[in-house]
Amino acid sequence: MSERKADDRLASLQRDADLWSEVRVGPNRSVTGFVLDRTMPSRRFVVELVIDGLVAAIARAARYEPALHAADMGDGCHGFGFALEPSIEAGSVVAVRLANTDRLLGAAFRWATAAAPTSIPLDAGRVRWSGGLGLDGWVPYEPDQPPGSVRATIDGILVSEVVPASWSSRDRGGTHEPLRAFALSLPASLADGRVRHVHVTDDRGRVLDGSPCAVVGFADGLERFLAIHGALASETLRGTLYDRLIPQSVPFSDFATWRLAMQAEAVSIDTRSMTVAVVLVGEIGAEAAIDSLPPAADVAWTAAVFDEVEGPATFDPAAVATFLDRDAEACDVVVFTLATAVFSVDALQRLSTALLDHPAAPLAYCDIGLVASDGLTWPIAFPAFDHERTLEQGYGAYLFALSRHRALALLRGGAGDLFALFSAAAGRSRLTSEMPVHVPGLLADLRLPPIDQLAPYLARASADSLRAAGQSGQIQITPGGALPAVHVARAAKRRLISIVIATRDRAASLQRCLVSLHQTLRDTPFEVVVVDGGSLLDETRSFLETLTTAGIRLIREPAPLGLAGLHNLGAVQAKGDLLLFLDDGAECRQPGWLDDMVGRMAAPETGVVGAVLIAPSGLVRHAGYVLGPRFSVADAASDRRQDDPGYADMLHVAHQVGGVSAQCLLTRRSLFVRLNGFDAACFSARYADVDYGLRARQLGARLVMTPHARVTMHEQTSTSSMPGDDPWRSDDMDLSRLRSRWGNDLINDPFYTPMLSLGPRPYSGLACTPRERAARQPDPPAPASVPPGF
Repeated sequence: MSERKADDRLASLQRDADLWSEVRVGPNRSVTGFVLDRTMPSRRFVVELVIDGLVAAIARAARYEPALHAADMGDGCHGFGFALEPSIEAGSVVAVRLANTDRLLGAAFRWATAAAPTSIPLDAGRVRWSGGLGLDGWVPYEPDQPPGSVRATIDGILVSEVVPASWSSRDRGGTHEPLRAFALSLPASLADGRVRHVHVTDDRGRVLDGSPCAVVGFADGLERFLAIHGALASETLRGTLYDRLIPQSVPFSDFATWRLAMQAEAVSIDTRSMTVAVVLVGEIGAEAAIDSLPPAADVAWTAAVFDEVEGPATFDPAAVATFLDRDAEACDVVVFTLATAVFSVDALQRLSTALLDHPAAPLAYCDIGLVASDGLTWPIAFPAFDHERTLEQGYGAYLFALSRHRALALLRGGAGDLFALFSAAAGRSRLTSEMPVHVPGLLADLRLPPIDQLAPYLARASADSLRAAGQSGQIQITPGGALPAVHVARAAKRRLISIVIATRDRAASLQRCLVSLHQTLRDTPFEVVVVDGGSLLDETRSFLETLTTAGIRLIREPAPLGLAGLHNLGAVQAKGDLLLFLDDGAECRQPGWLDDMVGRMAAPETGVVGAVLIAPSGLVRHAGYVLGPRFSVADAASDRRQDDPGYADMLHVAHQVGGVSAQCLLTRRSLFVRLNGFDAACFSARYADVDYGLRARQLGARLVMTPHARVTMHEQTSTSSMPGDDPWRSDDMDLSRLRSRWGNDLINDPFYTPMLSLGPRPYSGLACTPRERAARQPDPPAPASVPPGF
């Protein structure tokens, strides 16, 4: 072949005056090509295969290319070849570039596989062992059919059956498919340490993927099992770790059985002498409440019943003060509750002991059993003190205790209902020791009055709290589920908000995100900083070039940084007092969503705010992180639909959480600077947002999740794996670092209750057995000082 013909053959491959290159996609998942310098044909280049911005392989371009040899370009040995791993998914961005440069050879492209069928066949579903005697999984959602049952058999004998009652989802060909989720609990008699193989089928007899499941359970966990059977100390330690990674749980439907078992394990009671006054509000049920109080030999008490004045939970404060001055003059502690309460045998002792052990705490409150209209009782277990949830739900006001002198001061100040009394007593101290103390455990069962009758008193108490804190805003009664609820919308001063979006080769997603911001934030001062983490596709690069003309600040970072590093780069360039880190797959559809998040920042103690993230299918993806499941983190409420109230109405009211996802995370610039941003060195791929939240809480900042701000989240970010993907992979170095730094705090999330399971789905079952039940306050995290290399 003449040089002229070679020029005709290779003209379209020329990148500049001297460099020729070609990239080809071949059979068997291969990428081949060549690169040569026309002025120096003897030169050999090193090239990199880049997949989704990360270098996947490297090769020396020295293979023989006949066309080059025929064109008299040296010896023609300038070719290269790569074989893509089978794990490379369709849609991944593939490119070849000169090593250690950003010069592409040819154009980047999306890896494609055979077209998906127009209709995806429904498989039966999946099941997995969730720890102990639990199994969980999903079956397909068929809109026109009621959910059928899922059945578990051992040796042909039916041992458990359940109808799927929650939700999950998966990505099928770019479409988020809703799924019916279930949790199976095997009989307690199987918790004997023997391995069983459980076969799981749907109601049509189809075997679920993952069946049969090998299951092993221990009545009280492996740690206690080994301790009872005289194991070595080293084996007991192994049992402790096993119980953390594979915790046992009990479904809420088995609450009655669980409760009986827990009552058999008596919590140590303080034997110090104490005298308690019990104030019962309302008349209905008062006789049963008094009958349930403990014998005088256990604790000295005096009780009085007070009529409702305005409505449910209201009373005459002067009458109660008179009772405390006269009949209860010798009492040290006063317990306030509704007259429908039926106390546990240790209720008065545990509440009083909590106040004795925490002398600076203004009050003590506990969990309650909520008696439904059909007479069944459901456990409502609360977090350690949560100021934001107190404002929007008044959750601790149904049964609480405070000192007699504090009660008298508040009553004489006019506190005339349970919400007002609880809220005023709780105060607004930033010192943990001066916050209310939570007593884990259901110390009474109560029938609540209609929640729409309670809501006005909650709203009034919340308005008083805002005024006392020097804040202004609007209080709106909202529909509750199990408990009354209000929406507290604080008035916030107008200030610039910098929205930082990290992206890589997702032009369509980014464009949708940016358009939605401008449609929903018309009256909000904001700027957008887009950080490009090495996009390779020509279409993406072309779109990014248009952003600067639209007033968007663009930062290009060709180095393969993780999400945390890209966010840090964007924060440096941002100018706003508040930083909002937003995923490029986000679509903001709700007008005013950011206003509610910014309003939370009007409380100076709040340092981080998150929104509820919703999948296009209508399922919740994220409502804050719960620390602890499988000794890691998990998304709260990810098994719920967006119209579900959530456990104890957590999707109705703003509340504090253990962590917030960086897919939508608002924080103060001053706090971000003080913390030196995200720790990209230790958590380049995962958990940087979890670590940031823990470090913020260490400084006393609150992390708030608001359900009044909702953002639709499409496909996961292209720049990082997210914690929800697989938060307990044993080979995940970032998780190992998280456990090393925050191990103790990963199993003691103050905003999750020790009464509930630490299985893979938070708020889905009861802990078996409950964790630490000592009275607690929301203590700040305490990181370990981890030496390099560990």
